[in-house]
Amino acid sequence: MSGSNTNSKLYYTYDEIHRAIDANASALKGADFNYIIAIGGGGLIPARMLRRIVDVPIIVVTVKFYSDDRINDEPVIVQWDKTAVSQLKGQKCLIVDELYDTGSTLKFVINKLNADGVTDLSALMIHHKKKDAGLSNMSYISTKLKHYFPLIVVDDRWIVYPWEAGDIAEHNRHAELREK
Repeated sequence: MSGSNTNSKLYYTYDEIHRAIDANASALKGADFNYIIAIGGGGLIPARMLRRIVDVPIIVVTVKFYSDDRINDEPVIVQWDKTAVSQLKGQKCLIVDELYDTGSTLKFVINKLNADGVTDLSALMIHHKKKDAGLSNMSYISTKLKHYFPLIVVDDRWIVYPWEAGDIAEHNRHAELREK
């Protein structure tokens, strides 16, 4: 999957995301998950796409590291339903988000779930950026996850997802341009 290169941005279509999930269908089915944990924002649509393969309930948790275009020192919990999360104890859970950049969001969610007694965790990221800033978190995260599914590994570039598009036709035109 190549996405497209417009001003150093990589545009991906729904079709490309769908195909990336489908390419991993047998491994995902074989892991026998009981729940999908969608990280609110970017993980919602991929989690729903994944649910047609792994037909299990979706629980949503939302944290954010950005406020007014700046990075917070600590994440802000936007949505964390303790009742829903309590159902996850002893269950095989797949955390889903669109992007592994530095790993801060995934690390925070794993630690928060562990603190809530949820320990049988795997993760699926649509994109995993190859960058030094994410290495130390990945070393830690890999000790906490049973499986890690990075569907598309990319260089450190800005990724534009179709669900972020104001004009989907324009987004798809950018995505049609392929890197040579």
